[in-house]
Amino acid sequence: MAATQTSATIVVGLEFSEEGERALDAALQFASSFPGVDIHVVHVEGGSAKRFSDGVEPALDRTEAEVRARIKTLAPALNNLRGITVLSHLRTGSAATQIVQIAADVDADLIVLGTREKNGIERLVTGSVAETVVRHAGCAVWIVRPKEHEHAGEIPHIEKPCPLCVAKRQETGGKEMWCVTHAERHVVPHRMTYRYNSSEGPDSFAYHTTPVKR
Repeated sequence: MAATQTSATIVVGLEFSEEGERALDAALQFASSFPGVDIHVVHVEGGSAKRFSDGVEPALDRTEAEVRARIKTLAPALNNLRGITVLSHLRTGSAATQIVQIAADVDADLIVLGTREKNGIERLVTGSVAETVVRHAGCAVWIVRPKEHEHAGEIPHIEKPCPLCVAKRQETGGKEMWCVTHAERHVVPHRMTYRYNSSEGPDSFAYHTTPVKR
């Protein structure tokens, strides 16, 4: 019998938490729609490998037990788990570094991570394992979080361009950016970049950046 050809390779960063379960569940649900998916589940313990050497087997056993438990729980609701290969990995050190390294080692097509922050965007901006993985991964990254649309109203409203500000920039050639009302918001002077023909020829341009005086 010919071996099943792998259609995709997924790496899941697993924490022993609701967020970790959520990421693993999402990966299994996604994989159930496609035959021949390999899922590499990675649990990372902080600290050095030497310091953690005595705890390798228990942690790996716990990782595998977590995977088996989630598969058993989800199997009845999934379309098909046949053809899916799940492998467990235990690493020590930086979680982001190890997840990205595993993804590179197995030539992953997708990394799946959970987030524990209520505001996932804020966590990505301010710094986290997820933010680091997104910046350094060589493939797509899926950040899984619970659906909480009730927080949508907390997103700052994006205003349309102020016609008076636009007119001020046109009148002053960009030397002044804001109308009287909005100038109060922008305490820090902005910097404008101008492009002009350089001495090298008509097809060459130079750029000059200068602070805008208000």
